[in-house]
Amino acid sequence: MYEKANKVGHWVVVDGFDNVGRVMIRDPWKATKYKMDLQEFQKTWTGFSVW
Repeated sequence: MYEKANKVGHWVVVDGFDNVGRVMIRDPWKATKYKMDLQEFQKTWTGFSVW
């Protein structure tokens, strides 16, 4: 998927929620993992997804 105003596509994998409700995310680009609060994730997400 393409980020707004970016010519390079970028994908992440959402693994679910941790035990306090943060979104668990894996980024295969640099093999990193991180967590975001749900509200922050909803502000960042472009609305595109692949199942």
